[in-house]
Amino acid sequence: MRRPAALVLLAGLVGCAAPPTPSGFAALVGEFAGDLRMGPDLGRAVPMQLLIAPCEGQPGVDADRYRFRLCYGEGHDRDERDYVLVVDDRASGRCHVDEGDGIELLGRLIEGELVTVFRVGDNVLDARYRAVARGIEFSLVSYDPAAGEVTGAGLEGPPLRTFGRVAHQRASLRRR
Repeated sequence: MRRPAALVLLAGLVGCAAPPTPSGFAALVGEFAGDLRMGPDLGRAVPMQLLIAPCEGQPGVDADRYRFRLCYGEGHDRDERDYVLVVDDRASGRCHVDEGDGIELLGRLIEGELVTVFRVGDNVLDARYRAVARGIEFSLVSYDPAAGEVTGAGLEGPPLRTFGRVAHQRASLRRR
C-alpha cells in the first residue's frame, strides 16, 4: 500500500529538482563584478567587471564565439577591454582570446577553469577564470623566468628553478 505514496513523493521531488548547472564554456557566461586585489599583500583594490556572453548570432550555450569584456576602475579612470573568446575545440577545451589587434592568447578550459599563459616582455603571466556557484574566481600570477633561483644543485637531473618574486592579482567576481 505504501508503494504508490512513495512513488508520488519521488515524482514530486524529481519535479522540484534544481535546473542543471551549466558546464563547459556555458558555465562562464554571465555578467560579474567585484574588486581586483593586487600588490605585495593584495591590499590595493580596483573595481573589476567581466562580461562573457555569446556573440550576436551565436546559438546561446553552444556558441563558438563569446564577447569577453573586462573593465577596470570607474569614471574617467575606467579601462575597458573588449575581446572575443573563440572556442577552437569544445571536446578538449582548446580556445583563444582574440584581442582584435592581431594578438590571440591561446587558452584551455579545464574543469570549469579558463587558463591562459602568455609572455609580455620579460614576464610570464598565468591568468585563470574559474566558474564557481556565486560567479567567477579570477587569479593572475606573473614572474620573470630569468629571475628564478636554482635549488638542489648537485642533484641528478635538470636544475630546479624557484621564483620568489611573483606578482599576484585576485578577484571574486559575483554574478549580477
